[in-house]
Amino acid sequence: MQNQVAAAGADAVPAQADASALVAVVLARLDVKSVADLKARTVAIDDRYSLSNTNVRTAIVAAGAPEVQLSEGQGTAINRLVNGEVPAAVVAVEQADVAERFPEIAGYRIFHIPLSPQSMKPRP
Repeated sequence: MQNQVAAAGADAVPAQADASALVAVVLARLDVKSVADLKARTVAIDDRYSLSNTNVRTAIVAAGAPEVQLSEGQGTAINRLVNGEVPAAVVAVEQADVAERFPEIAGYRIFHIPLSPQSMKPRP
């Protein structure tokens, strides 16, 4: 699974990218049925997204999870999720079209959370 996530996130967005076009890809355990289930919980995030932390947290709150906390830790976000330390992990911050291609991973749910309303695309 770590290889799938690493390959999908290989096109990491530069820190100076326009946040209005970005989407946070959040991988969560199956017991997390919606973003709202992350209310007042800790979500792992890799330090490579540290410049986006405020935008990502704000987007998750706006998506229905008030009081969510983002946590950079000793290990990678995906490892902290797999090890059961956290219920979810931000595994990528990508352009919306790249985020849409993020692969499904058995045993986990994927949420695409726009960092800005402009990054939302109408779905057919």
